[in-house]
Amino acid sequence: MSVYLLNLRFDASHLADGNFDSSPAGNNLNRSLLWLKYGPNGLPADVVDSFAPVTHPLKEQDWSPVSVTTSALHLNNGDYLVVRMFPVVKPNTLSLKLTVVFGRGTTSPDVFTNLQSPFSDGGRALALLDNSSPAGVASTDGVAWTYCLGRVNADPNNGAEYAMNVGAVVSPTAGQVAIFASTIPIHTGGGGSRTKPFDAIEDLLSGGVAAVLGIVTFVVGALALWRAQRILAKANSLKK
Repeated sequence: MSVYLLNLRFDASHLADGNFDSSPAGNNLNRSLLWLKYGPNGLPADVVDSFAPVTHPLKEQDWSPVSVTTSALHLNNGDYLVVRMFPVVKPNTLSLKLTVVFGRGTTSPDVFTNLQSPFSDGGRALALLDNSSPAGVASTDGVAWTYCLGRVNADPNNGAEYAMNVGAVVSPTAGQVAIFASTIPIHTGGGGSRTKPFDAIEDLLSGGVAAVLGIVTFVVGALALWRAQRILAKANSLKK
């Protein structure tokens, strides 16, 4: 069991582009478009097997970066997902409406392995989750809006790819509305996807090691051949 946090930052002063902001390295909870993983044993406060607000402030030291959101996060049965949204500048007043829609882009029969969401209730796919209040809610920890989406109910023997569409309707002041959205890939269950987020880097490094070993083997072989030719040439000159 693991707990993953999707961290998303938005700029309420940019009302047109609709994109969550990326952010530089630093405090993990200030980074954006990033998956973070909970380090301590057990579950964080307010993380439960249902959609629920996380009202206790998160501690930066409890979370470590796992993967950027452009790479599919691999989830196992029993993992938990949390979404956190926070503004670039803390406003005096701000309301936010969160919506998360899952889908697989298929019209397969509604059986376990073809559910349109990694979350289910009695075999029914929970493909749409939101914080229900049309006007939004007050910030849950004074800085960010944080929600637990629930516990992953994945088939361990069959892998599934999902599109996780996350949207926020933000009202920074009366009469203003900004909409932010992002589509994030995730993978659940067995097979079909990398289980470690930075395997691409690992592949690159292993490929580089293989290349270096190949060069070393070539150089050693060339030196051995050159030495053999020297010995042969010396033996021929002694015969003469």
